Amino acid sequence: MKKTTVKELFGKTDLKDGEVVLISGWVRSLRASKTFGFIELNDGSFLKNCQIVFDGNTACGFADGVNNKKTYSDGGKENRTADQKVGADFETISKQCVGAALSVAGRVVLTPQNRRPFEIAATEIVVEGNSVPEYPIQKKKHSFEFLREKAHLRPRTNTFGAVFRIRSETAFAIHKFFHERGFVYVHTPIITASDCEGAGAMFKVTTLDLNDIPRRKAEKPKNEKDLNIISECGIANAKGETNTNDISKCGIAKCEKDLNCISERGKANAKSETNTNDISKRGKADVKCETNTNDISKRGKADGKNETNTNDISKRGIANAKNETNTNAISENETADAKCEKGEIDFGSDFFGKAAKLTVSGQLNVETFAMAFAKVYTFGPTFRAELSNTARHAAEFWMVEPEIAFSDLADDMNLAEDMVKFIINHIEKNCPEELDFLNQNVDGGLKERLKNIAESEFVRLSYTEAVEILKKSGKKFEYPVEWGSDLQSEHERFLTEEVFKKPVFLTDYPKGIKAFYMRLNDDGKTVAAADLLVAGIGELIGGSRREERAEVLNARMKEFGLCAADYKWYTDLRIYGGCKHAGFGLGFERMIMLLTGMTNIRDVSAFPRTYNNLSY
Repeated sequence: MKKTTVKELFGKTDLKDGEVVLISGWVRSLRASKTFGFIELNDGSFLKNCQIVFDGNTACGFADGVNNKKTYSDGGKENRTADQKVGADFETISKQCVGAALSVAGRVVLTPQNRRPFEIAATEIVVEGNSVPEYPIQKKKHSFEFLREKAHLRPRTNTFGAVFRIRSETAFAIHKFFHERGFVYVHTPIITASDCEGAGAMFKVTTLDLNDIPRRKAEKPKNEKDLNIISECGIANAKGETNTNDISKCGIAKCEKDLNCISERGKANAKSETNTNDISKRGKADVKCETNTNDISKRGKADGKNETNTNDISKRGIANAKNETNTNAISENETADAKCEKGEIDFGSDFFGKAAKLTVSGQLNVETFAMAFAKVYTFGPTFRAELSNTARHAAEFWMVEPEIAFSDLADDMNLAEDMVKFIINHIEKNCPEELDFLNQNVDGGLKERLKNIAESEFVRLSYTEAVEILKKSGKKFEYPVEWGSDLQSEHERFLTEEVFKKPVFLTDYPKGIKAFYMRLNDDGKTVAAADLLVAGIGELIGGSRREERAEVLNARMKEFGLCAADYKWYTDLRIYGGCKHAGFGLGFERMIMLLTGMTNIRDVSAFPRTYNNLSY
C-alpha cells in the first residue's frame, strides 16, 4: 500500500469515506478507555494532526529494524482469538507514550459535522519506535527558553514545526525567484584567506597541532650589516655580502645601513648609529635586540631600543629593503611580530600554507562570476566571531547575496524590493496554516505586517535625511544620533514603525562606517550604499554599488589597511573589462524572523551557534 502524508489527506478534495490509507508519524497525544482510544498523530508534513481511532479489532505489531518484518504482541496474528486481540493488542497500543513512532493502516471516516473533517479507523498499528513516559515534550505549553535546551526535539512542537516549514519554503522561494529571472547560482567557498567586511572578527581554520604550534624563528644577526626585515605579510631575514633579494608585495624602502620605512599613512626615514625610528599606524612597537631589529606591530605598542639602529615597520605599512651587503625580504600573507627569542605562528606549515578563516561573506567571490554571467547569486552559510550575545546575532548564519552587472544602486534596490515581496507572497500562498497559527500564538500583528510590506512601495531616503528626521523628532533615544555614527536598531525601527510605517531604504552612508568595496560618491564623504529597514527587525538587507574604479578601490583598501597583494584577484576585475555593478546581502535568519514573528535568532536556526554555546 502506498503511504500518504497528513498534508495530502487534509488537502485532498475527493477523499472518500471508507478509503484505505497508510500513514506514519509520531504520537502527539494518546487517550484510551476500556474499549477504544484516540491517537493524535503528526508526520511533520502539516501543522494539524491526524486523529486515529483504535479498538479491540485493531491489530498491533512491532517493526523489526533489521529485516523489516513485523511481529505481533501475542506471537502471531492468524491464531489469535477475539479475547486475545483485545487483551494483547489493545493494551499494547494503549500503553504507547507520547513521542512513539507509529505506522497506521486504516479506513477514512468522514466527519463533516465535527471540527475535524475526517479521522482514521485503524485496522493495524505497527510500533516503529517506542518512547518513554519521561519524554520531555508533553502536550502542554513550553517556553522558548526551555525548548532551546531541547533543540533536538523542539521541531516536533507546533510552533517550531511551523517555523521550520516556513524556513524550508522560504529557501525554495529564493531559488525560484532568481531562477525565474535568469540568475546563475554560484557555490562560493566557505574557507577563505580574505576578510570581506574588514571587521577582523573571523574564525581561524587550521590543522596545526595546538599543543605544539610551529613558530617562525627570528635569528640574531651575525654582524652589524645583517638586516632583519619583517613586513606586513610575513618575515624576511637578510644575510650575505653582495646580493640583494627583495620579494615583498607591499612596497619599497631603500637604505644603506639605514632603512626608509614608508607606512600606509605616514613616512619615516631611518638612519643608523644610535637612531631609533618607530613608525606604527596605530601605536608603538617594542623592539629589543643587540644590533638591529625591524618590528612590525599591527595595532599594538612598541618601544624602540637598540645599540645601533631600530626600524619599526607597522603592519599596515610598506617596506622593501635594499642594502650594500644583502637583504632578503620574503613576504606573502601572514602578520609577524619579530622577537629575538620567539617568532609568530608559522602558517607556512599549515594546510593551505597561509592563514585561513571561515568566510563572513561570499560577495567578493561571487562578484567574479557577475563579470562573466551578469546575473548571479550565492546562498550559503557565513560565520562571524563577534563576542555578541544579543537576540539578533549568531556566529553561524546564512546569507543570500546576488550580484548584477551593468547595474547601479537603483537597480539593486529594485531587485531587493521585488525579492522581499516575492518571498512574502510565496509564503502566504503556500503556508497559510502556519501563518495563521503563528499570528494567533506568537505575534498577533504578523499577518497584517507582512501584508503591509507586500503592498507598500518602499521608501528611498538618504542617511543624511534620516539623521535630520531623527534629531528633529524630539524622541529621546538611548544612543544619540549624530552624522557619521552608525544607526542603531532603535533608530531604524523608529523610522519604519513610527515615521513611514513601511519599509525604508537608507542610502548614501558616510564612507567611514561602510565597507571598502562600496562605490565612493562624488562628494568624497559618502558611498553608494543602501540598507533595507523593516518594522520589527531593523536592517534586513545591506547592499551597495561596488567600486569599479581600480585606482579608487586601491585607495580605499589602503585606508582600511588591507594588503593589496591579498586582493589582487579582486582588483583584476576592474582592469579586465570591469563595469558598473551592484549587489546586496539578505540575512536569511532575519528574513525568517520577519516571516514568523519570532524575536530571537536562536529560534529560527535548527542548531544555533552563538557565543559560549556549541551544543549538538
